[in-house]
Parts: sequence; C-alpha cells; structure tokens
Amino acid sequence: MNIFKHEFKSNIIALLVWVGSLSIIFWGASIEFSAFQGSEELKEFMEGEMFQVFFKALGADALDMTTPEGFLSILSIYIYLPLAIFSGLLGAGIISKEENLKLIKDFILLI
Repeated sequence: MNIFKHEFKSNIIALLVWVGSLSIIFWGASIEFSAFQGSEELKEFMEGEMFQVFFKALGADALDMTTPEGFLSILSIYIYLPLAIFSGLLGAGIISKEENLKLIKDFILLI
C-alpha cells in the first residue's frame, strides 16, 4: 500500500492534467450533443451510404446519434483512447523509474 501511495503522490500532477483534459472533452461533448439531440435531418444524413461504411468500421452500424446512448457510444472512442495513452505512459514511467533506481534488482536479490 505504501508503494501505491508513493506512486500516486508522485504522479498526481499528471493525473490532474489528464482529468482536466477529459473533463473538457465531456463538457464539449455535452454541448455538442444538444445540437444532435432529436435532429431528424441529421438522422437521415447519418443513414446515408457514406456514414454507414464508417459506422460499420467502428462496429456501430445500428446506433442512432440523436440519442444519448448512440452519441456516447461513438464518443467513447475519444474517451478510451486518452485513457489508454495515459495508462501506458504511467506504466512505462513507473517501470523506467524502477530500472533507473535499480529497485527491481534489490527485490530479486531478496527472493
């Protein structure tokens, strides 16, 4: 538990920056959804051939962008991608710090 607290304290600034960035994405998405909500013209436009190919590539061919569920499922790509990047950077940073301080070598010698 001490290691978790130490790593959390040392990476709190990066966490706050990423949380702030994702909050801005959520805020922008909520404003953008107000333009999508209940728009019949947009629904007919999205059902066109060009967008159906795009939605099938995303695996979301039966979604309706004018509903909150459909809009969030398309938007989830923009949420999951930054979270995956952040977790990868955080993990790589922790591993490189462990290697630089040679803490893993001391741990292996104890075993």
